[in-house]
Amino acid sequence: MLDVDVVICAFSWERFDRTLAAVESVLAQRPEPGVIVVVDHNPSLMRALAERVPTGVQVVSASGAQGLGGAWNTGVDSSTAAVVAFLDDDAIAEPGWLAALVGPLQDPQVLATGGVAEPIWSGSRPKWLADEWLWVVGCTYAGMPRTGAVRNVLGCNMAFRASVFAEIGGFLPGIGRLGKRPLGGGETEMCIRASQRWPDRAVIVVDDAVVRHHVTYARQTFGYFLRRCFFEGVSKALLWRLVGADALRTEAGYVIGTLRSAMLRDVCDLRRVGAPTVLGRLLATVAGVVASFGGFSFGLLASTRRRGGAHCAQR
Repeated sequence: MLDVDVVICAFSWERFDRTLAAVESVLAQRPEPGVIVVVDHNPSLMRALAERVPTGVQVVSASGAQGLGGAWNTGVDSSTAAVVAFLDDDAIAEPGWLAALVGPLQDPQVLATGGVAEPIWSGSRPKWLADEWLWVVGCTYAGMPRTGAVRNVLGCNMAFRASVFAEIGGFLPGIGRLGKRPLGGGETEMCIRASQRWPDRAVIVVDDAVVRHHVTYARQTFGYFLRRCFFEGVSKALLWRLVGADALRTEAGYVIGTLRSAMLRDVCDLRRVGAPTVLGRLLATVAGVVASFGGFSFGLLASTRRRGGAHCAQR
């Protein structure tokens, strides 16, 4: 197996115990990888984690701009391994996760790999949240490929060849989550950039590389659902400006195929049984699509205004 460092990025005291649990789940992998915990601009949290993690685990402070992209880059810069894997600080790696995730990278034609994320709900799962929308809480959703070549992988469960970063640079700062603002897209941009650089090589997802991802009560509300959909639209507008049509290729299939099928299913179920749960799922799907398109439109408008302002300033 290739030598691997696993990067876990932490930023919040609220996840302190879960960060320690994430570290332990990685140290239980065989063969045991290196572990790098990157703390995103929180000195007191960094000191506390450094005192609690097992010997041999690196705890470093994120350099550069605040946000997940900058923290990921600090982890990459701190690694000396051939492969850099990433696990969220609120996720638990299942036994065999790392071997399954890294195994395909033995093939030089594979640039990066990703796995599956299953939710751990705080309390009961919202009945209105359909499987097709589990990406909102950072998990594998219905309609997402679980094996084979994909455009991008999930940021909570992924691995890249270190040579990819050496060749094309790291994650772009300003894309992805910043504190509690639910932006996304850092891993998507990196996967697209790598695939554009090496169009004959692949990014793949591995069904056996499983992590369990905690979903807090705060992320199970309808308000968070709408907010996350809106900011996903904003993120896709930014990606579209950066990488072109590849930013929306998967999303088009998702809306036209996956969500269309989900809505038809719910309409049929509603006519047959009239269940309030089905109506809730149907209304949530409509609201999620509207919020996502609204965020995308907002993102495009904001980007156009910034470019226009810069043009005027140059003149």
